[in-house]
This record gives sequence, C-alpha cells and structure tokens, in this order.
Amino acid sequence: MADRLREEGALDWNPTIYAIGATMTNIQRVLRGGFLVAIVTFASACVIAEPREGYYDHNHNRYYREHVWHDCGDHDDRCR
Repeated sequence: MADRLREEGALDWNPTIYAIGATMTNIQRVLRGGFLVAIVTFASACVIAEPREGYYDHNHNRYYREHVWHDCGDHDDRCR
C-alpha cells in the first residue's frame, strides 16, 4: 500500500501544505507581537511626569512647590 502511494507521489513532500501552515504561524506571531507592542505603548502613555520642586512656569507666572502650583506675587523670590 505504501509502495503504491510512494510511486504515485502521494507521500512526497508537498510544499503547498507546509507553506500554508508556515504562513498561519507567521501571521499569529505578528499579531501577538503587535498586541504586545500596543499594550506597552498604551501603558507607557499613561505616565504623567510631575514637575520638579521649584519649577517656574513662565507662561502662567507661577511656580511648583510641595505638590501644588503657587501664583507669583510682586516681590516673590521664587519667581525669576
């Protein structure tokens, strides 16, 4: 039985069948990698940096101290 199938070429390596399986494997790898990159991108985008102590905001005329923004007065030494 096997000899007859081998003579007919039924037991030979068929590149079409293996290529389809390899394509599906590659697609799955790309999708998993893309999903992982998306998770890392969204997770890192949620981090908001707090200004450093004593930071002066020129546009709004205020400074950052003790986790709160303070408006600058006329003779405030912290405002530059």
